[in-house]
Amino acid sequence: FPKFVDQDSRSSSPSSPSPITRCLRTFCKSAKMITKHIVAANNRVVILGLYRRILRRSRQKLKYTDLDYFQNAVRQEFRHYGRLMGQQSIQEQIKKAKFFLESDLGGAM
Repeated sequence: FPKFVDQDSRSSSPSSPSPITRCLRTFCKSAKMITKHIVAANNRVVILGLYRRILRRSRQKLKYTDLDYFQNAVRQEFRHYGRLMGQQSIQEQIKKAKFFLESDLGGAM
């Protein structure tokens, strides 16, 4: 059987990567970016769900608090923390929002 040799690999210098290596590097970079987008999309779904649940729970539970004031404060907090970039800080804020819901919209963490 003949030995298959890539035409580019014969003529290229040893320091330049082969087309297969370049393709693999590109694929790995794409996979990392796709993973980041999936994580970001998953965070977005979780965060929007928490936001909706907090607003819904506020309509059901709050009796002695001005509903408009409370909902505007929640919107402002979500906008403020919507600019977070680090995965760890995002997860920390998600944890705080879940605790806030579990404690019936009150309590300090």
